[in-house]
Amino acid sequence: MKLAIAAAVALVIAAAGCRALDEDIDGQKLEGEIRGDLARHELVVRSVECPSAQRARHGVDFACTVVTDHQRLSVHVIQTSDSGNVIWEIDGAVIDERGVGDAVASKLGGGTAVACPHRTSIYTTGDTLSCPSKHPEGTVDITFTDNHGAYESKLSPKP
Repeated sequence: MKLAIAAAVALVIAAAGCRALDEDIDGQKLEGEIRGDLARHELVVRSVECPSAQRARHGVDFACTVVTDHQRLSVHVIQTSDSGNVIWEIDGAVIDERGVGDAVASKLGGGTAVACPHRTSIYTTGDTLSCPSKHPEGTVDITFTDNHGAYESKLSPKP
């Protein structure tokens, strides 16, 4: 079955990194903005690390690393000016795992419980979330079919 999840997709955020030409991007400020924006999407952010001494140069891109309570994510940062303005993005969809499990359970019917974790994650095309189920056929595997939160679910037999 397929269902599109209403969630923030491919987070793209504009940020200002520094003020003058030939300066470095303000990495701490950028890290704080990334942390705050992800936290607003209910991700539990443990750390954000961007390269230090990154020169402000229009068109240059670099990566920052985000560690959540259960994922390691790469953030693509693109400089949009020589004065430190940037946009950043993470491919994928922000997914409330328990919400997806509840939606799948309602499609299965018969009062079948699907016990996905109570957490928020970012999923991309091909990622699979496996959740225990009270259904006699076993575990529910939820495979994301795009970076916007659409998915297919299937029951996997119990071993």
